Amino acid sequence: MLSNIQLLNLILYLLLAVHFFTVQAKRRLPSSLLGINYLMYATLSALFIIQLHKVQFPLLFLRPSITMLLGPMLYLYYQSIRRAKEQALLTRDWLHVIPALLVALSIVSESPLSKWVDMAILASYCVYFCLIVIVLWGGSKNLSHLGTYASTATLWLFILAGVMLINILVEIGIYIEISNGTPLTQTVSFPLGISFILLISVITISAALRRTVLMEWMYEFGEKTVEKNTQIKADHIELTSLFERWKVLVEAQNIYQRDFGITLTEAAKKLQVPARQLSNAINYCYGKSFSQFLNDRRVAEAKRIMNEQPELSVIEVSSNSGFSSKSNFNKEFKRVVGLTPSQYKKVQ
Repeated sequence: MLSNIQLLNLILYLLLAVHFFTVQAKRRLPSSLLGINYLMYATLSALFIIQLHKVQFPLLFLRPSITMLLGPMLYLYYQSIRRAKEQALLTRDWLHVIPALLVALSIVSESPLSKWVDMAILASYCVYFCLIVIVLWGGSKNLSHLGTYASTATLWLFILAGVMLINILVEIGIYIEISNGTPLTQTVSFPLGISFILLISVITISAALRRTVLMEWMYEFGEKTVEKNTQIKADHIELTSLFERWKVLVEAQNIYQRDFGITLTEAAKKLQVPARQLSNAINYCYGKSFSQFLNDRRVAEAKRIMNEQPELSVIEVSSNSGFSSKSNFNKEFKRVVGLTPSQYKKVQ
């Protein structure tokens, strides 16, 4: 059973890693670091499955070292989002890798210090959890460069911190049970921990595919914005023409009503143009992002449905107009109309 759960985790981790490595990003570092985190989780799952089946594998010693890297990489992900401008990893950022290298060296050299590896891992989790809490201490004020998405991004980061805290509690439980002589595969903490992680992974990948409010800021954070400089003004006709083609496509195929929405890359492929060019055209002609354009169109459709079919519930209107969740529908409708959908229905 443990092997099957870890296999499911492995598959989901790989899917999430591929997603964050390939997502269209204005700033590659944050999404790449998150992708690295999920890739490390996938590697740990694979190594555990190998160990569980008692297969001799020369790289099993990497498990503690990779585990030691989880805290630092998540911390660097937080820092990369907090930084107002795109930056490569700084020289001091690489210092966070040193403890993991020392753990690997102690294991390979069979140093007496290797018996303290489990304690070192737990200490690493605790230290980096505290560092992350410090980063989050200022709340959304520290992410003001994300504009209206600062509060949602902060919520997402708090959730990740909460998951890390639960991991720490699970690690403590495992350590106590093993110290009392219970084999890892017979502990209560370990299956509970990996089952919880499986649930979180399912929720995360579902949210990513549906582009829920919680994940939407990542796409906005990753979409190229446009500066109306001389070069773009010179391309005014081309950008305007592309934007008109985009509007025709949206209406002809009811793209705003598609299940799970549509990504900028998918939309650009339909028009056979680069994703950056379509993003520039929408920003230049509409003054808003790709996602905001689609949400504005969904709100317009929702208003039409409520005017023509007042008997429909808010949830039905939300679904029929293309929104992936009721909370996103309420948020976007109020942003455009100034009223919640329920308030709008009452005044009609």
